[in-house]
This record gives sequence, C-alpha cells and structure tokens, in this order.
Amino acid sequence: MILNATSKRQENLLRGAVQQIQVRLYKSFPEIAISWTKRVFLTSVLKELTKRFSDVSFCACLDTSFMTPDGGILSIGG
Repeated sequence: MILNATSKRQENLLRGAVQQIQVRLYKSFPEIAISWTKRVFLTSVLKELTKRFSDVSFCACLDTSFMTPDGGILSIGG
C-alpha cells in the first residue's frame, strides 16, 4: 500500500509540474496551441509518424493500445 501511495503522490507532483510548464509556455507563446492529455492511443501516434516519415514502415497495433506516461502528454502545436 505504501508503494501505491508514494506512486500516486509522485504522479500528482509530476502532473503539477507539467501544468506549470503548460502555463509558462502559453504565456511565452500564446499563438501556439498547447494541450495536455493523460493518455494517447498508439494508432494516433503511428498516424502522425507515418505522415512525417512516409519512407519508414511502422508495425501495426491494436486500436485499443495506448500509453499513459507519468505526468501525461503535453502537445504543442496541435
């Protein structure tokens, strides 16, 4: 139980740090779209990678596969 409590506290601290970064970026670059999400589906990542690197062959993944990195995902410009 202690491990879960510690992990939860660390996740909350990291999320707070990411929020502070998001605010600072927005203040410095108000013209750029900045968004945060807790998770992203791998199909979305592969779609973007395929657009940018059309000469690379990426493996397929399930539509339900996703990642949830500590602190979430901060996206800039879209």
